[in-house]
Amino acid sequence: SLDTRQKHLVNAIRCSSEALLGVIDHVLDYSSIESGKLELREELFNPRQLLEDVVDMMRIPARDKQLRLTANLAWSLPLQVWGDPVRLRQILVNLLGNAIRYTLQGEVSLDANVLWESDHDVAVQIAVSDTGPGISQHRQEVIFRPFEQAEDEVNDSHHGPGLGLSIVRELLQLMDSEITLDSVVDEGSRFSFVLHLRPHKRSSELPVPATHSEEVSGDVVSLEGLKVLLLERDPANRKAALAMLANLHVDVQALTNAADVMKALEDHCYHLLLLGCQMSETGGIAMVGSIRQHEQATRKPRIPIVAITPEAGRGVGSRLRAAGMDGYLAKPFDSGMLREKLLQWVDRMRCKRMKQDTVINPTVFEQLGANGPERLRNVITLYLWSAPDQLEAISTAVSDGNREKAREAIQKLKLASESLGAEKAAALCERMEAEYGKEESVMLPQLLAELQQAVDRVIAVLRKQ
Repeated sequence: SLDTRQKHLVNAIRCSSEALLGVIDHVLDYSSIESGKLELREELFNPRQLLEDVVDMMRIPARDKQLRLTANLAWSLPLQVWGDPVRLRQILVNLLGNAIRYTLQGEVSLDANVLWESDHDVAVQIAVSDTGPGISQHRQEVIFRPFEQAEDEVNDSHHGPGLGLSIVRELLQLMDSEITLDSVVDEGSRFSFVLHLRPHKRSSELPVPATHSEEVSGDVVSLEGLKVLLLERDPANRKAALAMLANLHVDVQALTNAADVMKALEDHCYHLLLLGCQMSETGGIAMVGSIRQHEQATRKPRIPIVAITPEAGRGVGSRLRAAGMDGYLAKPFDSGMLREKLLQWVDRMRCKRMKQDTVINPTVFEQLGANGPERLRNVITLYLWSAPDQLEAISTAVSDGNREKAREAIQKLKLASESLGAEKAAALCERMEAEYGKEESVMLPQLLAELQQAVDRVIAVLRKQ
C-alpha cells in the first residue's frame, strides 16, 4: 500500500543496500581475482530492468552534485538473457560511481545498444560517459592497475581504495570482454565494453526436468497451491526467503533442523524442499542422503531438493547433484530468480501420487479387479487371513533370533503384499531382508514395528472393500 514516492524511496534503499554489498565485496573480490578463485555464475535476468535500477540508484549522488544523469537504452534490448547480473551490476555501479565522483558539472550518461542478436548470442555495447576533467594519456596507461586513481593528487571526496576499475577490468575479462577508455583532458571520458549474453529460449524449447509432470512457462504459470518445505537455520535468511515465497503465493513451512524435516516429510506431502546449506556442512548432505534412501526403500515419489547456498561457480552443481540434490540457487537472489527455480524443479503431481500410493497402489488393484470380482475377492480374503499369521511368525523368529524362519516369513509377506499393490509393506519387507544380510541387524525392531503398522493399514483398507 505504498504511494509512488514511498515506492521510489524503498526501491532506492534496496538498490543502495545491494550496492553496499558490492562495495564491501571489493577487497574480497580482488583477493579472489589474485588467487584465481573468482568465478561467474549464470542466472536469468532482465537487462533493461537491471540498467534502469542502477541508474535510479545513482540518481541521488548525481543530484547531490547537481549533475544530470541520463540513460539511453535501446528498445531492442531483450527482455530476458542468461548471464551474471550481480557482477554486471557491480561493473556499472563502479563506472557510474567514478563518473559522478570526478565530474564537477555537466552530465553523466549510460548508453546501451544491441550490436547483433542470434539464437546463441546477444552482443550488447554498454558505455558510461561524463563531462568531467578527463584523464591524461599517461594516467590512462595505469588507471586499471590496483590501488590507482585517476589523478595523482585527489581531494578527500575522491579518496578510495582504488580497486574499482581494476575489478571492472578483471570481471569483464572473465566475461570474455575488454573495457575501452576514450578520454580528452578538460572534455570528459567514455568507458565502454561489449557484453556477450546468452538469449533466453521460449519455454517450449527448454529441456523439461524429469520431475516435471506438465509443461510450465515462467510467464503464465501460477505457483499458488504449491507446498514448499524450507530448512534455513539463519533467522535473517529464513525471514527473507519466507517473504519471497509469500509474494509468490506459495504455501511454505519453515524449519530449522534436519530431524524436524525428516518428520515433516514423513507426516505431510510437499512439492519441493528448499535447503539452506553450504557444501562444507555435512549435516545437510547427510540428511539428503537419508531422504533419498527412505524414498527408495518406501518407493515414495522423489521430492525435488534445491539448495540455497552462498557458493557458486564451476563444480558446485555437480557436487550438489552427487549429494542427491536436483539444483541450487546461489545467494544473493531475488523473487524472480526464486520463481524461475521453482518452476524448473517443482513436481506438481508428487502429492497426488503419494496419496494414491499411501496404502495400496490403485493401478494394481484395478488390474486385479479386471480379472473379475471373484478373483479380487479371493486375493483380498487370502491376505486378510494370512498376513496376521506371517507377521506373528516374523515377530517370533526375530525374538528367537531364528534368521531362516524370519526370512521365510518375510518373503511370503513380501510376495503377498506385492501381488496386492501394498507397496509400502512390500518395501519394508525388502528392507528387513537387507538388514538380515548385515552382521549386526540393529534396525530390525524398528522395521518390524513399521511393518506391523503398514500391514494394519492395508488390512483396514481391504476390510472396507
